Amino acid sequence: MGLTLPEQCITLQITQNRGGSKATIRYRLAVSFRTTAPSVRRGICLLCCDLCGKKKKTNPAEYKQIVLDPKQEGGTIVEEDLIILLDLQTVDHRINQLRRDKGDYPKRIEVLEEALQEAEELLQTQQDRVTELKKVGRHYERELAQANEALKSHEARLYEVKTNKEYDALQHEIEAWRDTVDQNETSLVETMTELEGLTAKTEGEAEASEEVKQARRVEIESLKSKLDVIETQIEQEQQAREKLTQGVKPRLLAGYERIRKAKGDAVARVTRQACGGCFTRLPPQLMAELRKRSRIIHCENCGRMLVWDERST
Repeated sequence: MGLTLPEQCITLQITQNRGGSKATIRYRLAVSFRTTAPSVRRGICLLCCDLCGKKKKTNPAEYKQIVLDPKQEGGTIVEEDLIILLDLQTVDHRINQLRRDKGDYPKRIEVLEEALQEAEELLQTQQDRVTELKKVGRHYERELAQANEALKSHEARLYEVKTNKEYDALQHEIEAWRDTVDQNETSLVETMTELEGLTAKTEGEAEASEEVKQARRVEIESLKSKLDVIETQIEQEQQAREKLTQGVKPRLLAGYERIRKAKGDAVARVTRQACGGCFTRLPPQLMAELRKRSRIIHCENCGRMLVWDERST
């Protein structure tokens, strides 16, 4: 008396005693018997009860004989293993992304802070230049006023000179003051033109810069917040990974890890009759084997495990 629940099987051969004679019935069950989940084992028990004609919830150990049909191997168990590995691969992708983010976030924060500092320094430089131009403008205004006063004073003295020599000397001074007036006027115009343009530019950039700086501050705070919880997220994903690996045979898991280390992805979905990892077209015979889901098949080109995933169709 006993129940054999093999790790890889979907066919049961049940021998029953009915009216003094033995009857052997084979049943094909699409269920993973290797799972340790109590709910699944209870489901198997109830199904076996049904098959044997028993109406009560009986422990599987009470059945006379349930054995694996030696002609059957793998079945949906192989497919289930690969689907678990696909889920494991998805978790690994998330873990890798989180680890990349953990390294990238501080760099991005540093770049944003530097850009923020540079923008503030540029704006401050422009504002300092505006202040300086205002001072220079006031200087030329004073110089121009003094030169105009001196020019008027010298021109008024023309009517007071009595000799040609004095007249020629005064004319020479007047020409010098006129040159000074022209130079101050030119410098003042240039200064005020630059000041006007830079003031308008600075005011516009200051308003736009404030919006950019605020956006960068928000992004910096967001990245810092993500960085604070990233370790927790990695730990949660690691726990999910551990849970998934418990459902994979050690040998298969070792193969998965070996291929993942070499290729990045160890499992590839079959897409349009091609390997989803290297996109090499698969021969019809290999496609037929894949549809049987009876054994692990590797891509002949890249070595990845191939899976015919019904969820992707």
